[in-house]
Amino acid sequence: MEAADRIGQAGASLTPAERRVAEVILENPQLVAFGTVADLAERASSGAATVVRLATKLGFDGFTALQASVQHDLARQLRP
Repeated sequence: MEAADRIGQAGASLTPAERRVAEVILENPQLVAFGTVADLAERASSGAATVVRLATKLGFDGFTALQASVQHDLARQLRP
């Protein structure tokens, strides 16, 4: 998972709120793939700005790019 690799590399540079969002991404990628910024923020007990900030800190152009990456990873897992 590309997002997981980027989260691992960012590791110690993440704030506590960003770390909570990252944990939700790793534990529930379907929420990221098919949910909204607000859904992810609520699940992580953080704000929408934190979600977007984390996405850019991980090197994505924003939440939509993070979402597309997670969707791609999930699609690869479903292929035979």
